[in-house]
Amino acid sequence: MIKQTGPTTRRGPSYRKAVYLYERNGQLIVAKWPKPKGTKISQKQRDAMEKFRQAQWLTKYIPGSIMAEMIDLVRGTALLPRDLFTAGMYGRLFSIGIEGGGRQLPVHHPHL
Repeated sequence: MIKQTGPTTRRGPSYRKAVYLYERNGQLIVAKWPKPKGTKISQKQRDAMEKFRQAQWLTKYIPGSIMAEMIDLVRGTALLPRDLFTAGMYGRLFSIGIEGGGRQLPVHHPHL
């Protein structure tokens, strides 16, 4: 086998998702791959996303005593403690039965 002494070549960039081929009127056409176009988000949706982001951010700063109560409340359910906190911020927290016949009722600010 002959040893090559020339310069080594590097593999060039891939053309995957850079160009695509299609046929129009019997002619093969090479075109640039289109950029994805996202849908425009309405102001109402942006506000809802910001409110949710703030609710999730606030869950990091729940005092330990409240978090312990939330953990006890969600034990045995499919909910997470952050779900209770977020629902409370949105004013959609339902009442949860407590052992001994009591109920945990939501307390939320009416303007949130």
